[in-house]
Amino acid sequence: MLFDIVESDKLIIFTGAGFSRGFKRKDGSFIPGWIDLLNQIKERFDSESIIVKDLSGKQADSLIKKFMNEPFPRGENLIEVATILRRADRTLFDKLVEEFLTPQDPPDPSIYAEYKKKHDAIMKLSPKGIITVNVDKFHEIFLEKNNYIWTIHDPINEEESDTIRIFSRLEERPFLIKAHGTIGKKIVFDYLSYRDLLEKSPAYNALFVHLFSHYRILFIGFGLSDLDFDMTIEKVVRKIGAPLQQHLTLQIKSNNRKTVKNKIGKAINTAKSARLEERFGIISLEMAAADIPELLKKATSVPGSKLEKLIKDCTSDDIDIRKRAHLDIRLLGTVGKRIAMNYIYKEVTGKLSTIGTKSCKKREIHSLSELTYSLGSIGLQEPEDIKRLAKMLLDIAEKTKECEIVAHALWALFPIAGYVDGTRLKRLRCTGHINNLRKHRGFKAPKERCIKYLDALIARSDAEALS
Repeated sequence: MLFDIVESDKLIIFTGAGFSRGFKRKDGSFIPGWIDLLNQIKERFDSESIIVKDLSGKQADSLIKKFMNEPFPRGENLIEVATILRRADRTLFDKLVEEFLTPQDPPDPSIYAEYKKKHDAIMKLSPKGIITVNVDKFHEIFLEKNNYIWTIHDPINEEESDTIRIFSRLEERPFLIKAHGTIGKKIVFDYLSYRDLLEKSPAYNALFVHLFSHYRILFIGFGLSDLDFDMTIEKVVRKIGAPLQQHLTLQIKSNNRKTVKNKIGKAINTAKSARLEERFGIISLEMAAADIPELLKKATSVPGSKLEKLIKDCTSDDIDIRKRAHLDIRLLGTVGKRIAMNYIYKEVTGKLSTIGTKSCKKREIHSLSELTYSLGSIGLQEPEDIKRLAKMLLDIAEKTKECEIVAHALWALFPIAGYVDGTRLKRLRCTGHINNLRKHRGFKAPKERCIKYLDALIARSDAEALS
């Protein structure tokens, strides 16, 4: 399923706190997670004798302790703690949040190097965009440092009209959406800000309904008990009704120690996983943290089940199935098209050695010919991919004597003539290779057509070179 999502043209990465975990703040201590952050704020409040109260006016220390000491603190209770603390002294609370979450500048090189590896891995998936609930600036820093031209949206700190305009710009270029704001500006932290965000902002809600309805989302850095799942994802996705897309969340496998707490935690996560899948179309994939980079790497090179079927349909005897498969290949994303190109090329060249032997049947020749034809239907967009495809097609034309396969290889080169090595084309013309092609019964294009294709390609390649 991960491979299918990555190969589509609808991939969005959604990052949580775990994605940027490990950075340090100015004093050298690690940037805290939610529970540690709230504990540190409470300690500072206590040191400054700030009294925290619940809505009835009673001291809320014991209530906070109950919330924070739960074996498995619920997101809604953590937000309740944040709300109580912020109500006691909003100015100091906001100041401490910014202080405790502001990282070293510049960050520790070794820590940033590890973060960069993770970010490089998701960028190789060529997502349409990234959504993050993290309020740090690590995504922005990475994009700027590595010269990525992305559009950055911060709907929490923009006008409603600006959020509406995001819709028209989503497909212009890759995007980063700061779903909970940015440190140093307004951020979402307590019930009041969540309420304003999820109930009072129609444009914000519409944006997330659109993203969950039209794209396929890969969640990285979330735990199933994260309050961001509880508050943002569930509340927004609930507005859609039945899930319109399937999404995927990568979960870190818990340790195998057979304690009562671990057993309870595993049971809770199993129930939450089932609910996420049934209610919101979010599938949970549990694995060891060390295996995630390798999995993401495989996702850029291994075809998923849908792509494998698509490639198989390209050789169907039914012309309507073949046409549909060619259309669907063009609708793949950058990674999907690249995988399809490499997979088809490997299939064709791997079987070319049997061409001309008794073991090679006419049906196999036809299949290889249709696969070669399919290479011309991919519709690549990246210049480096197109150059590689041009080389692949010339390799196929040079390595086989089957007229049908060569004709389709030459045909597939026409749309990308500007990327073809003209010297190789002319050498192919001079070697007499085309004159030695084998023509099989039932194939309508004679050798003479291959010669005309090649001559036309040479002329077009020369013209492209002049322009």
